[in-house]
Amino acid sequence: MRFNDLTTAFILTICLLLCGHGRLSAQSLDFLRSEVSDSGARVSQSKKTSRSEHDDCHTSGRSALSGGLDDECDCKSPISMIAAAVLTSPFTVPRMALGDQGDSAAYLDFPYNCGAGSMTFDPTVPQSQDAMADFQFDFGTSFGQLFQTHARMVLDGLWRLGIDTEFYDRFENRSGNKDHLATGDLNVVYRFAQSEKWQFRAGLGINWMLDQGNSAGKGGDQIGFNMTYSADWFPSDPIRCTSAIDAGTLGDAGLFHFRNTIGVTRRGWGAFTGHDYVRIGDFKNHAWINGVEYRY
Repeated sequence: MRFNDLTTAFILTICLLLCGHGRLSAQSLDFLRSEVSDSGARVSQSKKTSRSEHDDCHTSGRSALSGGLDDECDCKSPISMIAAAVLTSPFTVPRMALGDQGDSAAYLDFPYNCGAGSMTFDPTVPQSQDAMADFQFDFGTSFGQLFQTHARMVLDGLWRLGIDTEFYDRFENRSGNKDHLATGDLNVVYRFAQSEKWQFRAGLGINWMLDQGNSAGKGGDQIGFNMTYSADWFPSDPIRCTSAIDAGTLGDAGLFHFRNTIGVTRRGWGAFTGHDYVRIGDFKNHAWINGVEYRY
């Protein structure tokens, strides 16, 4: 597929994802504050409601469970194997598809320098290094009253270990009232699959929110757990594509974040466009993002 065709398809996808922006961008930062502060109370009440129902059926179901235990054990092994294969496929499939046998590789000084993609397995290539630093800065809009600025840093080095961290400043202007809060994450990642054109990383870390709160006392600083999964793809000079998924918690709310970009890179400098989606509790926001990057 030519670069122009790929870019057109990507922009059309972004437009389709943003068709519902009016409803989504209507959710304010105050709503986000209430989600990270109040979700725990709602979950607690839900548990109390379901606990009595669970106790009622526990006794009656115990004998039936015991009676069918032998039959369950017969099929437990293949079901467990299938479940394990499905759960590990995001890690095993990329590694097998890329033929990654654990061989050592080095980063080119910048993508497409003296080779295809961003890495080389040839130890004689002089313009290569064991470590890499990647910085991204972008601005996002939901075509409403909610906007965001974003910065991301990925450091990758020896033993395939690295750091992946990002920062969002989310702000809005509703009827002349300005408001903002900051969110982000910090993760330790492992590059579990690699080739000249592909790099996959996954890791664990924390989510955080820095906020002075509002007049109702909602919000305030929050912290949570995060799992991250990302991929970089360098299909053909000068194209670069990235995708990242985060899943975890923030305060009392669950968090899911998805981000993908497509852009061009030249001697380490690049520009990109893309789509950013976040869901924290029942707070949802799609954003169209545009930014610049530097990689060395």
